[in-house]
Amino acid sequence: MIDETNSRGPRERDEAGHDAPVAGPAARHQPASKQSQPRSIAVLPFVDLSAECDEQHFCDGLAHEIISDLTRIGGLKVASRTSSFAFKDRRRGAPEIDRELAAQEIGATLGTDLLVVGAVDKTDGRLSVSAELIDVANGESLWSESFDRAMTDIFAIREEIATQIVDALQLRLSDAQRRAIGKAATHDAEAYDLYLRGAQLFFQSTRKSIDAAIAMFNRALAKDPSYALAFAGVADCYSYRFMYFDSDIGSLKYARNASKHALTLDRKLAEAHAARGLAVSLSQRYEEAEAAFEEAIRLDPRLYEAYYFYARTCFVQGKNEQACSLYETASRVNPDDIQATSLLAFSYRTMGDDVRADEAARRALQRLERHLDLNPDDPRAIYLAADNLLQLEKREEAVRYAQRAASLAPEDPYTLYGLACIYSRLEEIDEAMAALEAAVSGGFGHREWIVNDGDFDPLRGDPRFQDLLDKLAAAGTGGIIVDPQY
Repeated sequence: MIDETNSRGPRERDEAGHDAPVAGPAARHQPASKQSQPRSIAVLPFVDLSAECDEQHFCDGLAHEIISDLTRIGGLKVASRTSSFAFKDRRRGAPEIDRELAAQEIGATLGTDLLVVGAVDKTDGRLSVSAELIDVANGESLWSESFDRAMTDIFAIREEIATQIVDALQLRLSDAQRRAIGKAATHDAEAYDLYLRGAQLFFQSTRKSIDAAIAMFNRALAKDPSYALAFAGVADCYSYRFMYFDSDIGSLKYARNASKHALTLDRKLAEAHAARGLAVSLSQRYEEAEAAFEEAIRLDPRLYEAYYFYARTCFVQGKNEQACSLYETASRVNPDDIQATSLLAFSYRTMGDDVRADEAARRALQRLERHLDLNPDDPRAIYLAADNLLQLEKREEAVRYAQRAASLAPEDPYTLYGLACIYSRLEEIDEAMAALEAAVSGGFGHREWIVNDGDFDPLRGDPRFQDLLDKLAAAGTGGIIVDPQY
């Protein structure tokens, strides 16, 4: 739940050090292919079959949790939520999926050998879930199952789906992996449902959706006050509010308080440590932040946001080499990520290493092209593309992309900040200052990032730029709060 493309989203695995597939139990309904075992999988959003069609948050949440479970398994490369969920509006219900043509098209787009499709119906406290594992090459069903249970059995259903997929693929699980699959952060079905609604809203990454996500997480906590993951979600929401939407010190205090409480409830929750790291880093408590990120990584080496926000924390301290290393790792953990790779190019540029900056920019553009093919109206992805095109000296194309982002989100401080960077690099000083002032007026509150952002070097001699920094400092939006109770 941390970033636009990743916020507590699924994490990809590389294959180094993972267990190889070995003989195992046969799939329940269909035997696995006798050809070489597929090793890449995508879980598509489950289809909402409820009478009112108002359970998409639950369908998305179930798919997301299965993705998270599968990322824990050695021998599988799992497509990210961002990529898989781009097909939400492009496919029909699971029973009607074209076995060969549709599977091949989706698999080719996502770069996977396997698809998991499913459907959900919730009626009168009962939960009906169907799930199926499809071989992309020929549309063959490798496994399928239907569950008709009480709503409170959702946690067992999730565990059974992930475990049976692994069994169908004849992969070996360690005892620790089996314990990790389906591990429930709460046993209250209503709290879980509300958390999923909040997560769905958080992934939209707008001011309105962030506020709505906070409300949902708080409702989940009213049902289960010990729900540490929901407290981590609240913390991330308030950190995002402070950084991008309201620059209010009160938001930062809420973020720190919620992250601290999440850790009080569950010190083994990697997401809680990552949320804590983000919150205290925004208060310039960098040593504490780095310790939190290190612990998050120790607990879950595949947690993308731990690396990503750790890298950002290093950058604002001028630790550019360490930031680059962490961005590289974040990029490997989630091969569909568009942000870490783009900021990697930016960090190399800051260091004056144009060779590595160009290489990272080319990599980022490949990912951005895939992302925009599935999400053509994502303004953040569009201005990141503009930034990387400019790195590769494709000025005219970069300008077109910047104008496109501006037309899609003319008042979004998140987008305005990115546009300010691009205009500054183009040495269009008035346009850059106008965009930056609008971003800050709109709520962009991360003063230390502005101070260290090399893209603004052309602006540093402009009195308006220093006035803006002075106003942020006077307002306290540099994030300097040392109150130890939080």
